[in-house]
Amino acid sequence: MWSYRPELTAATLAQHQAIITACPEEVVVVSPRSPAKSSDDRPQRAQLAQERRIEQQKIIKKLSAQQWLQADIAKKVGVSTRTVQRFLAQPDFPEKHLYPVSGESILTPYKQQVISWWNAGIRRTSVLMTLLEPLGYTGTRRTLQRYIRGLRSAQGLPPGRARGSKPGAKVIDPQSPPLTPRRAAYLLVLRPENRGVEDTELLEQIAKQHPDLMVLIDLTKEFLKLLRQQKGKAFDTWLLKALTCKIQPLRKFAEGLMDDYAAVKAAMMTTVSNGTVEGLNNKLKMLKRQMYGRAGLDLLAKRFILTS
Repeated sequence: MWSYRPELTAATLAQHQAIITACPEEVVVVSPRSPAKSSDDRPQRAQLAQERRIEQQKIIKKLSAQQWLQADIAKKVGVSTRTVQRFLAQPDFPEKHLYPVSGESILTPYKQQVISWWNAGIRRTSVLMTLLEPLGYTGTRRTLQRYIRGLRSAQGLPPGRARGSKPGAKVIDPQSPPLTPRRAAYLLVLRPENRGVEDTELLEQIAKQHPDLMVLIDLTKEFLKLLRQQKGKAFDTWLLKALTCKIQPLRKFAEGLMDDYAAVKAAMMTTVSNGTVEGLNNKLKMLKRQMYGRAGLDLLAKRFILTS
């Protein structure tokens, strides 16, 4: 069966990359602090150093129990004699993480919930703290306050309660990379039932940014609907819209469909597909490439039958 190529949508969206990257306008992104590159991996390095000290202390105490000389222990472990003495005198190091393994804040698992409450108008730190604790948050009020300051800064709100101020733009704290034409195209070709609420809202915001983007999104949705719901009778109407639109890649795409009009329309009106045949053909080609120069047709036939 003929299928729609998302690369076409991505190519068209790329012509409006500046708009896509900045979309949506109604959303304010919380910008995390950007520490210096040398301190990016500080939590991980600290954790590794702690694990190394724990292992060294275990070895030192084990060798000392076996009556090893401290000088020999120091040489074996790769530390100074003074370090050996200090590790022997100290109690066992606790085997617990100094930082979260990923270097994330203790608030990270709860940020999206805080954002949801914030956008709903719940903005007092004391109230948010009360709501978070039953969910398992064990961090301090100060940690939450720092995050709240970031939300206020993102919305341009003054510090403090700012009572009576108008609701600001919707705030998000993205856990995924910025929106790109390719990702926008991927969201567009997804089945509606596979899109999240945020994905649907994002597509709606993209459509509002430029008339061409609205036309592209509408025509793409219509075409996918023709394919998925077998509505070939409406194909001619869609084709006329695409051929007369101002979007050049889409017009070329429609012109290409005209060259194979009968097959494309048949794909929209029947459930019969040559997908199985094409799959077997690709499999045969793969086996042939694997055996190139090393076997004849007889062995190729046997391998194909045994792997089917």
